[in-house]
Amino acid sequence: MMNTEVSKLKRLLLVALLVVVVTTLSFGQTRLNVGAKNFTEQYIVS
Repeated sequence: MMNTEVSKLKRLLLVALLVVVVTTLSFGQTRLNVGAKNFTEQYIVS
């Protein structure tokens, strides 16, 4: 009984970690895109 609980917990932690990593990467990518867009617009204006 204890063993299955531990493996469930491990799987849950792994999934949570994966979600955090994917969210962070997506957020970082979005920030990069926005930054590049702003930089490009400023460059074109000037």
